[in-house]
Amino acid sequence: MTTLYRPDPSTLRSGDLVWPKADDQIVCYLTGDDYDALWRQQRDAYVATVRADPAATQQERELALLVEGWSYAEFVTFPPERAAFVAAMDRPWVGHVGVVEVRDGVPWVIDATPHRSIGGIAGASGVADQTWADWVGDDGHLKSHVWHGRLLGLDPVQAAKLPQTAKAQMGKPYQFFNFNLDDTAGFYCSKLVWYAAWRALGLSLDGGAPQRRFWVSPLQLMRSSGVHLLYTPPGREYGP
Repeated sequence: MTTLYRPDPSTLRSGDLVWPKADDQIVCYLTGDDYDALWRQQRDAYVATVRADPAATQQERELALLVEGWSYAEFVTFPPERAAFVAAMDRPWVGHVGVVEVRDGVPWVIDATPHRSIGGIAGASGVADQTWADWVGDDGHLKSHVWHGRLLGLDPVQAAKLPQTAKAQMGKPYQFFNFNLDDTAGFYCSKLVWYAAWRALGLSLDGGAPQRRFWVSPLQLMRSSGVHLLYTPPGREYGP
């Protein structure tokens, strides 16, 4: 049985970030050329799914048309400086991140995810919160190690604004393909964290220019110059 490495919950503070990842999960959007064939396969599957779905929204149809002719390398580099990800309904795992809030001494995690389940019992989807114990005990995290980071240069009052802003989005749906970081109609995990830092603190954690409004990945947030990693599971790096 694999030993699971996770931070001591007593070290968690409001505004901290946590990233779960199991050993058999691969984050596959760090480089372009290595994943070009996989991108094309998954891209085509996504386009076909949207076209076959009579309930697909106009936004989904426009997105499918937009990505249909892209290679993975083109996606990485257009528009300039944006991060890559694998666009597919049945996509490879791309990582996850949540923001911590400590309430009366108990750490909670606020995140955006399509599925929550404990012991097979489904929980809320989209933007919601769980106690730390429930979060690490979620069916999707049972084999996950957890990385722990903290934004640099913030006092406790400033740091607390991050989860407060994230909580204001609770109840919003999970939307992996909602590219626009200014669009609050729906969130994926790293967009929620990026948006909270931007709105609450004016921080662009992906290192982009202030006007940048596109996809941001969990790994970008982990490797941001504005984030200090406090706990890394022994002998492991986040990524392929």
